[in-house]
Amino acid sequence: MTQLTEELAALPPSRRAALLARLRAGGSGHDTDIPRTDASQVEAPLTAAQRSLWFVEQLNPGTPTYNLPQYLRLRGPLDVEALRRALVRVVERHEALRSLLLERDSGPVQLVLPQILVELPVHDAAGRSTSDVLSEADRVYGRTVLPLDRAPLWRAALYRLAPDEHLFVFVVHHAIFDGLSFGVFDRDLAAFYAEECGRGPANLPSLPVRYSDYARWHVGRLSDERLRVLQDFWRTELGGAETAELPTDRPRPAKPTAAGAVAVGRIPADVCAAVRELSRQRRTTVFVVCLAAFWVLLHRRTGGQDVIVGSSTAGRNHAAVANSIGYFVNVVALRGRFADRPTFAELVDQATRCITETLAHGDLGFEEVVRVVAPDRDSGRSPLFQVSFAVGGDQAGPPLAGLQVEPLQMHHGTARFDMAWGVTFGEHADVGVEYSTELFDLEHVEGLIEEYAEILRAFARSPEVPVSSPHPEDSSIDQSVREACRRHPDAVAIRCRDGELTYEGLLDCLEAGSAADGWPTIVRQCLGSAGDVGEVIAEALSLRPGDELAVDLLDHAEPGPERLAAVRLALLAGATVRLLDGAERGSAAPVFLIRRAAAGPTETWTIPARPVTVREVAAYDTCVE
Repeated sequence: MTQLTEELAALPPSRRAALLARLRAGGSGHDTDIPRTDASQVEAPLTAAQRSLWFVEQLNPGTPTYNLPQYLRLRGPLDVEALRRALVRVVERHEALRSLLLERDSGPVQLVLPQILVELPVHDAAGRSTSDVLSEADRVYGRTVLPLDRAPLWRAALYRLAPDEHLFVFVVHHAIFDGLSFGVFDRDLAAFYAEECGRGPANLPSLPVRYSDYARWHVGRLSDERLRVLQDFWRTELGGAETAELPTDRPRPAKPTAAGAVAVGRIPADVCAAVRELSRQRRTTVFVVCLAAFWVLLHRRTGGQDVIVGSSTAGRNHAAVANSIGYFVNVVALRGRFADRPTFAELVDQATRCITETLAHGDLGFEEVVRVVAPDRDSGRSPLFQVSFAVGGDQAGPPLAGLQVEPLQMHHGTARFDMAWGVTFGEHADVGVEYSTELFDLEHVEGLIEEYAEILRAFARSPEVPVSSPHPEDSSIDQSVREACRRHPDAVAIRCRDGELTYEGLLDCLEAGSAADGWPTIVRQCLGSAGDVGEVIAEALSLRPGDELAVDLLDHAEPGPERLAAVRLALLAGATVRLLDGAERGSAAPVFLIRRAAAGPTETWTIPARPVTVREVAAYDTCVE
């Protein structure tokens, strides 16, 4: 994740100029030049980010959790020996690839080796499918444990699929590498490969400093005054935030294994176009709009008035390290606030301010931020946040002389957080969510992706609607009714005591009604008076945005038609719906509860309940009809 620094370049000129002025005014209290030390100094301290990662590794050693893999399909006549020589030259150029981390009496340090053995084994995979070979490469290399005290902290290999088709594998430990380092690595490897193939000199930019120079400078760059300013900012920014956690499918284990998987989804092109237009109108960036929508998703699923999402800055603000390989990123926490019931447009503006302030105060390492904020610590989870979020653009494969390069995706079965969201924004947007399989089922995460796309669709087109209203005028509910009508128009959408509505009939009612009346009023008119529809549905028709309904749909082994109808009507009304856990509820507890927004925050459910979405309710259709 290196999203926030990219946001600086994407900001409108006036906002960018103001932020840069603040950054210059803040200063670090030190000379901005990074001193270059003598090459004989082979030991250097760890940066704040490296120390944080080193500490995590000590708590949970022997896992591939922090491996960063890259798999590239190479089509064309590959000169294997030229590629091997090019890899040697990349390792010689970037000392981070010759480094390891050791523990000394004074603490952990990084040691730079003058040279290392560069290996590029070639495996014969002729006649095998690409997916089979990719799975093997992931098992052999992607999931290999890279001990921090043994060099090299990376592995490379080739699989020969056919005479003119290969799979290039490169796996590296995060302690010496970050996301932007892949771009540097790919560029340098391509340049050296072209030169080794006799296609002209590499002509790469010089490296003014080494990574170890940066590490020494980074550790001592902050004056006492600047340090106090940063500490005060983060103490105020994150202090007192509620701990809002996503409901899980299973209890959190006492000793997590970091087992994970990936769920994927897609946001349609028309939604992406609406997001771009809203970012233009609010004079901000696509990332900001996507972040605001993600805050809304977490707010709805957790019920918290504060949500904190992890992201990161690139950490390459100094020109001297722009072309270097290393671990420069700094993790940051982005807090969204909902206590004032903002509209989505106001939340977008809040996200813009949050990112601007974060960039202006991003010099403090994450571990120091955690120490200053002092949240409750739990060895089983990340401090401050459990969900991370990043947005990037389409990435084409790096060019290699005479070859077509195609990046391939393969997950190595681990998860660093409860969830790590990545959105690749192009004409459409691809969403990938790395999630803990100890906590979540695939269907749960896929439902979140769908709900996120619905939130973006609704609010990007109706940004002046309060985020407490789940479904603006052209909302996901409207889309869901239309989609259900297309699939099975004659199926029953709502049953009550004296009548029923098919999906086609419900859609006719919604289209014929006045938007000013609201969905509940329209549906009531179609079904009859409150006395005709039954007590449960009458109660649901009285709900307003901000109210909450809790219901057990599985009481007596099957969902009651009236309760299912009430859930749909509550969602149409803009209320929050939660499912009661029938197993934990007990036979004497009610199956239908309502909490009014006007009652304030003091009322709480006395039995377990979790949020439910429109698509989840649709899963009960076959039980009812």
